[in-house]
Amino acid sequence: MTGIKEVAEIGAFAREIVKFAAERLADGAGTDDLFALVTKVLTDEAFVQKAQLAIENAGAAAGELTDLDREEAKFVTALGIDIAYDIIDAVKK
Repeated sequence: MTGIKEVAEIGAFAREIVKFAAERLADGAGTDDLFALVTKVLTDEAFVQKAQLAIENAGAAAGELTDLDREEAKFVTALGIDIAYDIIDAVKK
């Protein structure tokens, strides 16, 4: 799956941010959630690295999505399903 590197990077960051948001907002939104996000951005190097990769290479993702083969399409679909399950798991907690 070398043809969807940028899509995978965006997906990895999307999964990370959606999971974080779902966990934080499960009890409602508050200023503590904003503080937690700022803290995460300032202290979590892996989170920031995923964000940087997603942002830097976002322009190439559209072209990749227009040229998916069957295996790549399965990967992208599975990524979306994983994100949905992360949300469901976070809300259950």
